[in-house]
Amino acid sequence: MSMSGIYCITNGKDAAETLRQARLAFQAKADVVQIRCKNLPAEEVQSLVAELENSGFPDATRLIVNDFSEISESSTSTGLHIGQTDRPSSEARDLLGDKKIIGLTVNEADDIRKEDIENVDYIGLGPYKFTSTKDSIKKLLGVEGLGLLAEKIRTLKEIPVFAIGGIELEDISTLAREPNIQGVAVSSAIWNSKDPAQTIKEFKECWRKYAANS
Repeated sequence: MSMSGIYCITNGKDAAETLRQARLAFQAKADVVQIRCKNLPAEEVQSLVAELENSGFPDATRLIVNDFSEISESSTSTGLHIGQTDRPSSEARDLLGDKKIIGLTVNEADDIRKEDIENVDYIGLGPYKFTSTKDSIKKLLGVEGLGLLAEKIRTLKEIPVFAIGGIELEDISTLAREPNIQGVAVSSAIWNSKDPAQTIKEFKECWRKYAANS
């Protein structure tokens, strides 16, 4: 599964803002765009995803929905991201089949289970640093912790690992050089900036620069 680079996570307060953010991320050519809106009813998320798919997005961009497995199942091209307390990875894979992308959050060594890793296509690993996006904060991993856990994951299966949690532009020069990290997932640093589209482009340029020299 070829996935790497900048993984943009929406944080809109409602469906309209989430839709606007997703379209902006498409225009800025984020490598992955995740629709994350846990407080919205499934019907609104379903409608939002359908509108995004119908209006189209760059071929090189992967679209992912957080948690709503039934929406991913009924969509034409939208993958699924699940957390440790969501639907088990085996059930998600049975539901979606082999063609849909499934990602899994990993926060600590105990989350790395062979049966889960075999069922998913990528991992969101963190938190790297403090993040205001999550309600509950796990132990911060830092660069060393990320590297150790990513290596453990990729000994089980060579899948992309995206670092997540409080990542800023200045962190890219370090993270892009970590051999077992294939990308970074970013939310607050993008949507709290004055120009989110430009910020996404800067993240992409910075990642390309330092990953190429690693």
